[in-house]
Amino acid sequence: MPTTTPKLDAAQWAAPDPTVQPHLQLFSQLAARVQGPLLPGRPRPDRAAEHPLLAECWWLACYEQLYRGGRCPPLTNALGRLGPSATAEVLLEMTPKAVGEDLWRLTVALADRRYNQLAALGGPVTVAPLFVQAWADGDLVLGRTLVEVKVTKHLLPLRDEWLNQLLGYVLLDHGDWYELEQAAVFLGRQARLVAWPLAELLSELTGDPRVTLAELRGEFRPADAVPAATWARLGILDGWSSRQARARLSGLLDSPRRDR
Repeated sequence: MPTTTPKLDAAQWAAPDPTVQPHLQLFSQLAARVQGPLLPGRPRPDRAAEHPLLAECWWLACYEQLYRGGRCPPLTNALGRLGPSATAEVLLEMTPKAVGEDLWRLTVALADRRYNQLAALGGPVTVAPLFVQAWADGDLVLGRTLVEVKVTKHLLPLRDEWLNQLLGYVLLDHGDWYELEQAAVFLGRQARLVAWPLAELLSELTGDPRVTLAELRGEFRPADAVPAATWARLGILDGWSSRQARARLSGLLDSPRRDR
C-alpha cells in the first residue's frame, strides 16, 4: 500500500530567533565537547582532558541556571562581550580562575574516598531522575537511594529546604518507578553522605510508626497547589520554617549511625 507524505503548513514551524540562535549553537558545541571525555566511573584528575572538561561542565551548568531561573550573570555577561560569533573555545578561555580551581579541588576529593561512599549505594545509576516533566527532577538515584548533592561551604545552619526537596521528590514518585528505600544528602566539601531509610524518616517526621510511603503519596498530588495536609503530617509548614522541623533535621543529620 503506497505511503503518502503529509503536507505541512510552513506556519506550523517557528522561525529561529536570530538573537537566540548563536547561543543555542554555542550550547550545542559545549554539549558535543563533553561527550567524549565524560567517562563513567571515578574521576581521573591526572588526565589532561580533566581541566577543560570541568570548564565545559561549568558553562553548561550556567546554561541550565539561565533556563531554570532566568538569570546567570557570568553567562549573559560573557555572551554579551563575545557577541554572535562566540565559539566554545573562546568561552572556555573566559572561565574564572577561581571557578576552575574550586572545581579541581572538588574533583580531586571526589576521586578519593568520597566516590567510594556513592559507589557503595550500588546501581543502577540514574542521573537527573524525572518526577514531574519540566517541573521536578532530582540529582541522582543510586540503587534505591535518592541522592541530593550539595557543595555548600557552610554546612550550618542547616538549609531547611534540603529535606523538603528530597521528600517532595519521593512523594511525587507515585508509580514507585525508582523503588526508593532511602533518601540521602551528599555533602561534597565535607566528604559526608548522610542517608535516611525512608520508612524510619517518615515515621520520625509524622510521629506515626504505622504511616506508609504509599499513604503519603496518595495525599500528595502534583495537581495540588499546596499539599498542606501532607506537609502538616510531616511537621513541615511554610517551607520547613517551624522550629520543630528544623530541630528534627538537625538531630537526624548529627546522628552518627546515619553517617556513612
